[in-house]
Amino acid sequence: MKTLTLLLTAIAFSTLQISAQPYVTNEQTKTDLASVASENELINVRYFYYPNLQAYFDRTTSTYLYTRNGQDWIESSNLPNGLRGYSMSNGKRVPITDYDGDEPYEKLEAHKKAFPANYSTKKPLPTKESDNKILASN
Repeated sequence: MKTLTLLLTAIAFSTLQISAQPYVTNEQTKTDLASVASENELINVRYFYYPNLQAYFDRTTSTYLYTRNGQDWIESSNLPNGLRGYSMSNGKRVPITDYDGDEPYEKLEAHKKAFPANYSTKKPLPTKESDNKILASN
């Protein structure tokens, strides 16, 4: 009988623990909805610009556009080996919302001015102001 009581008690506690949900305030919910809305704005973006690489990523063809000598642009599904050590997840990427043609590098000088390179190894924490600035400048 003692074993049965202990077994039922253990089952009851494990059931309570599984069904427990974290408490979410309205403020947290608003923030989550705002981040989803900003991600939805990126659905129609064709290019992302990487300031540290001065390169673009074309979402429609899943290829990178970059230059080796500053004049001839190369389109490739991979970045060149010379960029080893560069982390795409830590790098800053900027959605290009003002161009949808086939040669985004035509606006490279404007993009370099608007989005200067930052060679810090630390990933900056995104802020709502920085997201708004990026979307407003495009």
